[in-house]
Amino acid sequence: MGPRLRFVAVIILVAVLLRPGPSAKAAVGIPFGADLIAPGSNRWDDVERDLFRRMRGNIARFRIPVGFGGSPEQIEELIDDGARTVILTTEDCDFAPDRTRADLVGRGFYSVVERHPEVQFFIEVSNETNICGMDPYRARDWMLETREALRDLDRPNFGWMASMPTSLRDAEIILSRQGDGAVGDVYDAIAVHQYGDYNVWPIEDHYEWQEVTNLVLTQTSLPVYVTEIGINDPATPKDEKARRILDAVAQMPDRIKGVMVFAISDPQDNRWPQYFIDGAMADAFAARPDVPADGSKRPLPELRGSPPVQRSPRRPGSRGGRRVGGAAEAAEAERTSSRRRSQRERARN
Repeated sequence: MGPRLRFVAVIILVAVLLRPGPSAKAAVGIPFGADLIAPGSNRWDDVERDLFRRMRGNIARFRIPVGFGGSPEQIEELIDDGARTVILTTEDCDFAPDRTRADLVGRGFYSVVERHPEVQFFIEVSNETNICGMDPYRARDWMLETREALRDLDRPNFGWMASMPTSLRDAEIILSRQGDGAVGDVYDAIAVHQYGDYNVWPIEDHYEWQEVTNLVLTQTSLPVYVTEIGINDPATPKDEKARRILDAVAQMPDRIKGVMVFAISDPQDNRWPQYFIDGAMADAFAARPDVPADGSKRPLPELRGSPPVQRSPRRPGSRGGRRVGGAAEAAEAERTSSRRRSQRERARN
């Protein structure tokens, strides 16, 4: 090789080495944080809240039903720690108007929304409804009814987020346009989940997570939030999982406006240790280059678009009036909720 060719080869090699990889741009410009699933534990301050700070999160997902044990004061603490987007999530399969209002307003979470106009809040309605056995037509009906019944809570910093099931067919039904309109007409954002054995973008093709996300991206023009993301393989080190997740975020389309890792939980929670954020994982997340020195300076995410929503055949008699059997159904939903997490793990593994 002559001197000129060697010089060219050196230039090319330097360019390749200095070119930023996916991790170098991962999560740039969008909120990145965690799903906190055990706020009622006695290790909130020294473990769960500490891990959120350690990963330098600026978006948090927080369950508001009483069974999770969380409090409005903990939302205030997450805001103090840098959260500038907060997702308040309803019960998985009991998100009828009265229950949602009771959890959101009655338990004091809406007062935090009122006190913090500088923070973007969402109410995420439902969570993996197919896993807890909810009929997708019922889920669609309740999403529409709850949104309409709670319009008095609308505020500039409070958006409505419809959470998608893990089943493509169920998601098609929930997003379908019927004679009473469409979820995409009245909601401000859509929530999806992303899980894989080893990677999460693209996800292994034996799961439907990616199909559900693609459906949302093609059938609506609303902002999309990944409210759960995780890698299953127990043998993969946690810091490597963090890097793969950041690499995945770097490849996601611009419509995705926030990502929350599943999950931060109580140290005694042994249900899904392969997913839970530990110190090594938090440190790897904290090394992402886009972390603001002051999270409060991050602008609020955009809300509405004008969604072209997919049409789907109407189920005969699916929506002739208000829901029936609410109390009994709610009680069954409570019983089902306690079994839901173990069912979901079987579905993922």
